[in-house]
Amino acid sequence: MIDATEHLPPQANDLEASAAAPWRALIQPYLADDDFPGAEEVLRRYLEANPGDTKARIALAHYVSSQPGRYADSLEELRRAGEIIGTKNPPEILVATGWIALRQGDFQGLEDVVETLQVVARRDPNSHLLAAALALESDDLPGAAVSIQRVLEQDPDNPDAWASLARCEVANHQIEEARSSTQRALELDPHHPVAHGLRALDLALRKRYPDAHRHALSSLRRQPTNRDAHTALVLMEGEWRWLLAPYWAMRRLMRRLLPNLHHGFLYAVPVLVSYLAYDLWRVVGWQATVALIAGSLVIGNYYPLCNRGLDYLVTKRIAAMAEPN
Repeated sequence: MIDATEHLPPQANDLEASAAAPWRALIQPYLADDDFPGAEEVLRRYLEANPGDTKARIALAHYVSSQPGRYADSLEELRRAGEIIGTKNPPEILVATGWIALRQGDFQGLEDVVETLQVVARRDPNSHLLAAALALESDDLPGAAVSIQRVLEQDPDNPDAWASLARCEVANHQIEEARSSTQRALELDPHHPVAHGLRALDLALRKRYPDAHRHALSSLRRQPTNRDAHTALVLMEGEWRWLLAPYWAMRRLMRRLLPNLHHGFLYAVPVLVSYLAYDLWRVVGWQATVALIAGSLVIGNYYPLCNRGLDYLVTKRIAAMAEPN
């Protein structure tokens, strides 16, 4: 199993906290399930007993920012950490503020951070990565490429640099190169939200919807505002029938093998198979899936009604998921 504490929200692992730090051991079970509210609760209890642990408080800010509508709360935690450090513009606070601002789409805040980092921590790889993100947002592709290459020269195994490079290559229509860079980022950090978002969009454009949906969810669990993941979900909204692929395949197989089986079971079992095989519950919800199975058993030959119900539920659910936070 991957050590979840090595895959904090972007750049939280650059806090250089010791692997033996007590708070890291406490939150590991929650990070393994991407349970950021649970990790936040544990960290707050830890900080009540250890209020001077700035690394734990910065990590708390990252976990808070990974929850929708908590941007202001995360900045408040960083302000408290800065007060404890006691120096003007501490680089670790600026870096955390920059990554959180980027995750929240606050590019004015990101620009302010980058300008300050260029003065107080010009050689910090995070300074170059944040500058690259800002350059990409303003379509300054040459400027972004220069910043990314500076990071990769210092640290060729930096997953954030590879993910940023992939975004730059997408903007330059270098699709194969972008796929390679995205794969490298995921090899270095299997939970990287930007890389998962890019992979989701690429797969959605190629109509590989089950894999695209999985990568989009992986991205949005850690970066709820990821635009590539939301775009992938929008592309899938009108193509939701990939969810029913195992349903139809199993139904045909059962009809051939068990021609005399009660119609209700004939159509209920494939629904259950699709529920298990393609994470249907993530899109429809387990209550709706159970209702559809029960409905299939009851109405027998009138299974088209169940299909229309599934059509409605899946379409509405994907549309809700695709809405920006």
